[in-house]
Amino acid sequence: MSILSGTITKPQSLKITFQDIIGVLTWFVVFSLSMKMLENADRSIVANGHFIIASFVGYLICFLGASRDFNGYFSLNAQRTFFAIQLFFAFAIMCMLPLDFIPILTIIWSAVSLKFFKPKNAAIIVTLVVILWFFIYGIVWEQRNAMYSGLLYYTFHVFALMMSVQTLKAEQATAKSNALNIELQTTRELLTESSKIQE
Repeated sequence: MSILSGTITKPQSLKITFQDIIGVLTWFVVFSLSMKMLENADRSIVANGHFIIASFVGYLICFLGASRDFNGYFSLNAQRTFFAIQLFFAFAIMCMLPLDFIPILTIIWSAVSLKFFKPKNAAIIVTLVVILWFFIYGIVWEQRNAMYSGLLYYTFHVFALMMSVQTLKAEQATAKSNALNIELQTTRELLTESSKIQE
């Protein structure tokens, strides 16, 4: 990961990462199931079909824009904007489509949050988002059991966040190890040159 606590440390390459693949595949599954269930939905919901599809596509674009800087093409502020709009599209889809698995979109979003926030702040923000999500979901779709669903999905959000923390720590450790190796190699070369000059 190239961003830690809001500062860019190193440009990302265009290489596709495992996190990118998982994120896109998860989005694709949610999108495919939503389109399948949309076929048998009420007319009022089907009437918003074009907006639902556009929101899913917008969500995917924003996910890619928030999670990658494409070799510095996107600035940190641009990525933050993508990150915020990604969440907006998730809420928009929820308000148009009453499916229980739509909160998976905010789980993907929460996994990206560590690019812009420290773990503690990310946990607080994710908690507030989950509370707001199921509060709106319960009102819009008149779901009495929204609180129980919210508690269940909150655990998934926390799990995704903790996994992202572990991934971030592993990447930091690898970067630190590589930097030390380069430093040691440079020092070794300097000592070799110094020995030759003394001889």
